[in-house]
Amino acid sequence: MKKKRMATLLLVMVMAVGMFGGCGAKFDASKYLQAQLDNSYKNDSSLIIEQKIDTKENAEKVYEQVLDNQVEGFFVGVDVSDEVKSRYRDIFADMLAKADYTVKEAEKQSDGSYKVSVDSKKMKIFEPVMEEVTKEAENLSTDDLNTYMNDFFGLMADSLEKQLKDGVEYGDAENMTVRIEIVNKVYTMNESDVNALTAGLFDSDAINAQ
Repeated sequence: MKKKRMATLLLVMVMAVGMFGGCGAKFDASKYLQAQLDNSYKNDSSLIIEQKIDTKENAEKVYEQVLDNQVEGFFVGVDVSDEVKSRYRDIFADMLAKADYTVKEAEKQSDGSYKVSVDSKKMKIFEPVMEEVTKEAENLSTDDLNTYMNDFFGLMADSLEKQLKDGVEYGDAENMTVRIEIVNKVYTMNESDVNALTAGLFDSDAINAQ
């Protein structure tokens, strides 16, 4: 259960901003998607403001909520210290900022929706981290569960921080399509497409493999 929660951690972070923006004659689907991803991943609201999708203040709140949600979701049912949670919040921010995606051309559909092409490269971070932590965790005391969990996630945080500092590797570029649909007269990203894009940005499957 713990590993499954870790693996799905990064699959829902951009949906909070999906309903911003309205239909308009000058709607640019590629810029719209770029704005949403940049705000959610990289804390860059410049395109959100440029396209008048929303205010800088609200965009910043969305990004902060994204990080809060990741920490809360990651540690559901796990009792760890606030210090450990704070470290992971910073780690998630760093990981998202280093996400490698390139939004390309958009193709308008007959129903008014769009299909936007996106190239992405998978960050190879969890595989080396889990290999290292799994070995080191064998030396941790299991006498007290809370202590063990703090120590385990502390080891994982150490390894994640090191990987991010030293420079992460990425896989080959892969292309997918994200649909921008009209829901209640408002442009919104297709949830399953965004989840698929996010899943392709990080090697979270490596967590389940351990």
